[in-house]
Amino acid sequence: MFIQSDKLKIAKIITIEIHKKLKENIKFQNIARPPSFSTFPCACCGNASWILQNILQHYYDIDCNVVSFEILTNGLTKSHAWVEIDTSTIIDITYGQFDKNIPIYYGSGESIHYEYKNEGENVNLTPPQWLEPVAKEIQSSIKHCVCI
Repeated sequence: MFIQSDKLKIAKIITIEIHKKLKENIKFQNIARPPSFSTFPCACCGNASWILQNILQHYYDIDCNVVSFEILTNGLTKSHAWVEIDTSTIIDITYGQFDKNIPIYYGSGESIHYEYKNEGENVNLTPPQWLEPVAKEIQSSIKHCVCI
């Protein structure tokens, strides 16, 4: 079993590799209706978070969850999702859509996370049907880059 600092180190390495792959807008093979990441990191937080969570949990035994909130403002709904490890560490693989200088956020939360948690409504997302094959394809493409 990994200790907390080891889990976070591994999570950071894996997150960086997944971020690189999604930024390339990779084309998925043999997957019906794969997700598009052409606007990554914008409007991709839910899908990217599901991929990150799946890979961390299934391939690296890191217990984590996708957290998502919606805020209704002036009749418009905006939402954001990220991954939490042990409910205390946020990994936001799409944080770059809010701050171009910080493409990935690791920590206990920034103003954007507090805004969604305090003003928003928690949304229970269901994993998408394409998740397993997409996560497997991304994992197989990054495993040669990551020596743990």
